[in-house]
Amino acid sequence: MYSKNLIGNNYIKLKSNKNLGKVTIYSDYELKFTIKPETNSSPKKYYRNVLFITNDNLNWPDITYKSRLPGVWFSPDTDSKQNILYFILATKKNSNVVLKSSLETNKETDIIMRVKDNSVNVKLIDPKTNNVLEELSKNDISKERANNMTGDVYVSDKYYQTANVLIKNLTYSSIDKLSVEEQVRQAREDSRLSILRSFNEEEKKERLRQEAEIARISRMESDKIRKAAEENAAKLAIKNSTDIARLEKKRAAMAAKAANEAELLAKQTGDRIAEIEAAKKRGIAEAAAASLAAAQKRLSEDRERRSKLRDMQRLREWDEVHNISYKLDAPKYDSDSLKNDIDAINNKIILLENGIFNKTTSLGACPDGWTLIKRENNTNFCSMKGSGNYTKRCKGISQFKVNETDKNKRIWARACRVNWINRAKMDVGDQAPLNYNIKLEQMVLYNKLKKLLMIKSSILSNISDDFNKNTAKLDEHTLHINKGNIIVNNQEGEINNNKEKLRRLENDISTLSRKIQIAENSYKRKTYLVYVLKYLFVFMLIWLLIGLLVKNNNISKMNGLYLGVCSLLALVGSILYEIWKNNRSAYNVFFKNKENM
Repeated sequence: MYSKNLIGNNYIKLKSNKNLGKVTIYSDYELKFTIKPETNSSPKKYYRNVLFITNDNLNWPDITYKSRLPGVWFSPDTDSKQNILYFILATKKNSNVVLKSSLETNKETDIIMRVKDNSVNVKLIDPKTNNVLEELSKNDISKERANNMTGDVYVSDKYYQTANVLIKNLTYSSIDKLSVEEQVRQAREDSRLSILRSFNEEEKKERLRQEAEIARISRMESDKIRKAAEENAAKLAIKNSTDIARLEKKRAAMAAKAANEAELLAKQTGDRIAEIEAAKKRGIAEAAAASLAAAQKRLSEDRERRSKLRDMQRLREWDEVHNISYKLDAPKYDSDSLKNDIDAINNKIILLENGIFNKTTSLGACPDGWTLIKRENNTNFCSMKGSGNYTKRCKGISQFKVNETDKNKRIWARACRVNWINRAKMDVGDQAPLNYNIKLEQMVLYNKLKKLLMIKSSILSNISDDFNKNTAKLDEHTLHINKGNIIVNNQEGEINNNKEKLRRLENDISTLSRKIQIAENSYKRKTYLVYVLKYLFVFMLIWLLIGLLVKNNNISKMNGLYLGVCSLLALVGSILYEIWKNNRSAYNVFFKNKENM
């Protein structure tokens, strides 16, 4: 393990282009230091540099994957925060990977930055309590980074203004790669944690679903209880109002009867005291009548209120029946995303299978323990320096074609008495592993393949569960729709029957009304005929009486004639008056012809 301390336990002041020396750069490394901003170190316009480790000492925009290994800057104060700190490192795919944090002025902070495999992690720690103040991380950076080369350490660089901070305890260390056994163990642990995490998520989703269902059932029960309470309250109010109205009616009737009896007694006796008593009872009767009117009004209001309440309840029930949403929830994965996920997993499986195949067929670029120092003209230059795998039968630096066959590699290795069993893919500066175990490498790949297959099975299982749930919901909704259609059809049939009954009743009422008109007309005609006959009979009696009086010389003939004419005029006037009266009261009935009836 490589480690180099660059600054001791005493703070130093930063200075432009101050070089602390050289370090060996590794792709996996750990950087530690303690920092203390003296003032607000976030400038208003330009970046300020704190630390710069580099191989080619290039600045933006000419930077490469060898430029920032890593670098630390204070950024401009764009979001009104002080001491905004940027951690930037470079890879072959992205020469500017950024993590962002902030520091407090005049406060010490321990910073640990770890770069390993495809992740970078930065921890900000309080040195007094050892509590982690903040943790930053990215897990998608490229593994293709600068490795096994020298780099210069600057505090700070020559390109940016110097940050106004103090720094100490600066250490750069390499992180040894895990052995194959540890990789297998880590892969198994990752697979176990992933499966456990997925199970916990499913359990959490199921628990939330159950809680939502319980809440829905509770709301339904509450609605039922509330509706029943409202209905019972309305019934009780109407019952009380009805009882009160009945009592008030009895009381008003008794008061009116007492008042009538008192008035009759006072009228018969003519007593002043009886009249006063009758007036009092009449006032009591009027008050009772007013109270009865108020009670009947309250009863009418209660009935109207209950009618409105029942109408609202029927409206709610109608809305619940007719406005049911039959829209199903979309499945967790639609067809496109499901296809893309499964295709991605299948591609990963194919790559792993190819990797497993390559592990058993293709030897590495250099013999075991040898270092790939150069690659040019489709040729690898391998050095035995520091390998522990050299017998002086061949050159210390050997050349091999990039596409050299395994057979030729084994012939050379046998002739030189050099072990060459590794299958590692190497970049310039990488050292081939010494104790390469193909079985363990295959186990790592097989574990990854198994993990992908489990993820694929889990996705398919989730989709199957969602499909079954939605199918069950659809069947249930279809059943409710069929029942609803049956009820609607029955209601439409009842409505049609009721319409037919109403039509028949209207015809019957119209027929009865016509019969009543005919009977009333016949009655009036008969009544009029009786009236005419009655007055004719009276006229005849009067003329007979006048004739007797004239015959007996009781009156003169002239007076008799005069009396006869007067009685005739009276008879004609009476008949004309009766005709006029009937004409104004019931013209359409009285003068209907039998043909119109």
